[in-house]
Amino acid sequence: MEIKKVSVSDVFSWLNASFRLVGNNLRTFIFASLLSLVLIIVIGAIFGMALFGSMDLTPDALAVGPDLQKLIILYAVAILFGLLLMPPFIAGWIKLCQKLANNQSAGATEIFQPYSDAAIWKKLIIYGLLGMILYIAVLAVFMLICSFLGLGQDMQSFMMAQMGGDPGAVMQLPASFWFAYAGIILLGNFLQLMFLLGFSQATLTESSAVDSLKYAIAGVMKNLLSLIGFTLIFLVVAIVAVLLIGLAIGLLLMLLGFIHQALAVTAGIILYAALLLIIYPVMFSFTYFLWKGILGKDEAIKDEPAITTDTAFLV
Repeated sequence: MEIKKVSVSDVFSWLNASFRLVGNNLRTFIFASLLSLVLIIVIGAIFGMALFGSMDLTPDALAVGPDLQKLIILYAVAILFGLLLMPPFIAGWIKLCQKLANNQSAGATEIFQPYSDAAIWKKLIIYGLLGMILYIAVLAVFMLICSFLGLGQDMQSFMMAQMGGDPGAVMQLPASFWFAYAGIILLGNFLQLMFLLGFSQATLTESSAVDSLKYAIAGVMKNLLSLIGFTLIFLVVAIVAVLLIGLAIGLLLMLLGFIHQALAVTAGIILYAALLLIIYPVMFSFTYFLWKGILGKDEAIKDEPAITTDTAFLV
């Protein structure tokens, strides 16, 4: 299998293509996002009821603190259910993006289609297990290295300061800690890229779970410098954009608050909901274009994604 070598500009072109694909199929993607949010809210509500239903909420019990054993069991069950139920959901999003990018008819309910395919479901569960093991192993090695370098105490101090809400203690941590912290963020970013790249390979091709993970690792390593360059530039641009947009939204909400408090709250909810509805489409569209550019058999889409007619957004 050929793994392509790409440039930083290629990766940015795929990001641009993902925004254009979302724009060309906005209704379909928004409806798919709404279905996704409903699913997540329902699952979260079930987990929340199970969590609070298993806890003793009497004043005496609350004074003692939560039962850690029950919490650990519940979180373990939540992780297990996520590992079993989420892979077809992610695959459905990737398949939806592939169909729309290739000018094929697809509706929002496409995100649920992989649940009817037992073979792909099983393969993606295996891939998810492998990815989770790799993620834990790599982060464990990184943390072990940090401990050998004497940063273990700094990590503990950081977590205690976060839990205690003490920003002063956080700012007093040495520069070496912040380099290690940045390393964790970058490492997590590349592990996520690697995971989604292999997930797309497992979803869209006949590659096995093990082969898909191998291809993903090889694809990221072959394009390591380009992906690092993209990540650093994107993070800087994103931070600046978030600050500027956040400032503008904050001023807008403050002005609306002067008119009426309920108006500001309503506007804030609408803006937050709009952000949630657009996150999934952009993320999974970019994942698809990234896979197509590095591992896909077709030539990468650099400038123009396929234009689709945005009509059937249900089926």
